[in-house]
Amino acid sequence: MSASKDCVKVDRPLVKTRLGLISKPDEDHPENRNRHLMIVHQHCAIKGAQFGSLFGLAVGPPLFYMLKYRAGFISAKTLDLTAISVGLFTGVSTAMCYGVLRNATDEAVFDRAYRLFNNEAQNRSDVYSLGGALVTSAFALRIPMGYGRAACAGIGLGVLMHCAYKPFAAREPLVETPDVQEKSA
Repeated sequence: MSASKDCVKVDRPLVKTRLGLISKPDEDHPENRNRHLMIVHQHCAIKGAQFGSLFGLAVGPPLFYMLKYRAGFISAKTLDLTAISVGLFTGVSTAMCYGVLRNATDEAVFDRAYRLFNNEAQNRSDVYSLGGALVTSAFALRIPMGYGRAACAGIGLGVLMHCAYKPFAAREPLVETPDVQEKSA
């Protein structure tokens, strides 16, 4: 039994993907609403997880210190709060995204998906948060803290690393402007 030509599309080469989960928005068919909704909803879920992780890491240590637990920065209680925050804010942000996009036009959804895919800062933030989750999960192999809780904390730590790296990144113009050409001459 042979597969039909519609099942496999080989006419488009693979281009950069967003965390390896979805591919580039379909520019040839901006009316492909479901695909573009998936891209925007994934973005909202990732940003909710990032915010939840940062919230748990920022609120947990002072809260548990004030409650006289005297726990360290990365304690079991902080990791629990971070994991709960990640789940809560991921759900809330996805629900809010659904509410906003429910009545949006196909063109508006395509425009948002296209801009999200091509935004380098968004993509770098997502990659750093994924890297932070993987690194802290690897630490969980040696320290008994639980893989899921460690990954939830790593998401926020990855975002903080992204923010710390951003000011030190090389900022060279993509195209030499006349001002740059005159200074080099």
